[in-house]
Amino acid sequence: MNALQKEVLGRIKSSIKKWGRIVDGDGVDQGKQNCALCAMCKYGCAGCPIMYDTGMSGCRNTPYIAWENYQVEVHGEAVYNEDKKVFDEISLSLAEKMVGYLTTLLGKKEVEFGN
Repeated sequence: MNALQKEVLGRIKSSIKKWGRIVDGDGVDQGKQNCALCAMCKYGCAGCPIMYDTGMSGCRNTPYIAWENYQVEVHGEAVYNEDKKVFDEISLSLAEKMVGYLTTLLGKKEVEFGN
């Protein structure tokens, strides 16, 4: 495994931990501001293993979109500038789905490493 592969794998694991903390009620989602995968991308989503998996930028076709849409539905557009967290059973379920999705990336070597 080369250095880039190790970095990508570490960032996926870091993202899983972030979402695990959100599920536990100890963490928040700040979008790009606290996403280890976003932090590694220099130009939009280029190089992101999520983009390799979905073929789309902006975490489209992942549970993140439902999470974000639900946050906006309940809290309004201002939530884009605030920490998003679990506040009911629906938001908990959506956060758990994000953990599950990110965990699937660990088993997809071609996604992790862009091969």
